[in-house]
Amino acid sequence: ASLSMSLLAAFGAVLGKQWLGYYKSNRYGRGSQEQRAKRRQEKFDGLVTWYFDAVVQSFPVLLQISLLLFGIALGANMWYEQPSIALVIIATTAFGFLFYSLTVMACLISPSCPFQTP
Repeated sequence: ASLSMSLLAAFGAVLGKQWLGYYKSNRYGRGSQEQRAKRRQEKFDGLVTWYFDAVVQSFPVLLQISLLLFGIALGANMWYEQPSIALVIIATTAFGFLFYSLTVMACLISPSCPFQTP
């Protein structure tokens, strides 16, 4: 699950970059400045209507979830083979999750917090 979510996040990031490249390109055809501006506004309205921002911001969240799943699965797998190494992995994963949770809570408490996450 971790690998598939990581691949999906990477694929989504590439698609998002392509989508933004298409939006920013000068593919508005020929015509007067007013016609090109109307087409560009239609594209912008499409970005808002289809929640482009939310879709693109979901890709890092997928990557963060996949990292957590990877740490949990690796710790569980190592528990039966080498418990001492598994404890290090579990502690590192727990520390990372705790750190991430605290930064998210800081953002919820203070909107001016520089650690904003989607």
